[in-house]
Amino acid sequence: MFANVDGSFRPYNAPEPHQRLSVTALPAFREPTVLNGITKLKQSVIGAVWMNAALGKDAGKVIKAAFRPDITRVHSIASFHPTYFARMLAKIGYAFAIAEASGRFKPFIARQIIGDEPWLAGHLVGGDPNPVAKSKHETEVGLLRVRGVMGVEYLMARIRLFGDLGAPVYFVVVGEL
Repeated sequence: MFANVDGSFRPYNAPEPHQRLSVTALPAFREPTVLNGITKLKQSVIGAVWMNAALGKDAGKVIKAAFRPDITRVHSIASFHPTYFARMLAKIGYAFAIAEASGRFKPFIARQIIGDEPWLAGHLVGGDPNPVAKSKHETEVGLLRVRGVMGVEYLMARIRLFGDLGAPVYFVVVGEL
């Protein structure tokens, strides 16, 4: 972590792990366009951004311990790449589909996973940008049969990371049935 002290960023020693503030942010993708018969994206793949701030039960004490009067801003540096995130989701969905339904579908997502097809995010990987209620499970992975508007039946993985925090649901169209 870095803090803005007297106009310059300096390393900042955060409180003990159990006292730290944490913020989780994930993209909430739109539905995979392959289901609508659309091949090219005409809009952003990200429909919304989901955020969760964990302040802990002693939030007031943590904030006072974390921020000193001479610190005007605490800053964490991170970058996010929707394409890499979509590839990670595709790997999870494809691996689960192969483990659970190998031989019962024609996979077509492998080329996108290795990066040969850059249009993966949005076309075969998507989600539901609408808020979803919290789950009892941290992670959820399942398979669904879905019919696209062109009448083609697809095998689609449903993935939810951090479900217990109310994170978004993702869909990966892994192959054709």
